[in-house]
Amino acid sequence: MPALVHRDVVDKHPREEKREKDDYCQKPLADFVFGFCDFVHGGEICRKVMIIRQFGKWKGLGGEGKISRFQFDLCFGLAQWGSIFAVKERTFFPMTTIEDVIRIAVEAHDGMKDMVGNPAVAHVLAVGLMGKNPAEQKAGFLHDVVEDSDITLDDLRAQGVEEDVLAAVDLLTHRPEMSYEDYVKNIVRSRNETAIQVKLNDLHHNLHRAELALMTLDTSTREHQALLDEILSIAAMHDLAERYIQRSIVAGRG
Repeated sequence: MPALVHRDVVDKHPREEKREKDDYCQKPLADFVFGFCDFVHGGEICRKVMIIRQFGKWKGLGGEGKISRFQFDLCFGLAQWGSIFAVKERTFFPMTTIEDVIRIAVEAHDGMKDMVGNPAVAHVLAVGLMGKNPAEQKAGFLHDVVEDSDITLDDLRAQGVEEDVLAAVDLLTHRPEMSYEDYVKNIVRSRNETAIQVKLNDLHHNLHRAELALMTLDTSTREHQALLDEILSIAAMHDLAERYIQRSIVAGRG
């Protein structure tokens, strides 16, 4: 954002001489405007900025002083604009709740079924619930979204998903041009703790689903037997991947 005012101009503008004599101070306004610009550019909450909803004393980035009603309205309007823009557009301050990402996951997997006919969203919900912190939970809920739907990382970013979660989701997305072995190794080599833990949760739940299929799937027909053979083949691959990640974790600690 371009500077709205110049600090020197604000402090020395001749029109403000009379106001200065009347015990008005422009410095708080300049400090607030520059602080607001830093706030927008840096994407961090400017915790020191505080505007009192009352005409009179103002405390903030540049000390304190009296400001005019116009200056107060301008400062307070900027603050309100920043808050509303951040919440509605989520451009400057990306932030999602667990409910937000669950909603995204449910919509992305709407109508999809897994190999045995269960709703695909059940798997991502299970993986998300296995997370031990918000980042793992969010990445867990979203780990198949880019891979299995038309939603892109940029779409998720536009909806306010945090960059650390997006980085994990990117690693967890198995793209066609990469073999499964290279895909798993790429996650491990990234040393992204969120992606590694979510992948372990994903593999653990996939193996659990394979066990359930083994116990419940009717294999009286060739079609069902072929499906079970495919599930067991995938399960064996997942088991190897889980063992590889666990070994890598142990080796890294050593």
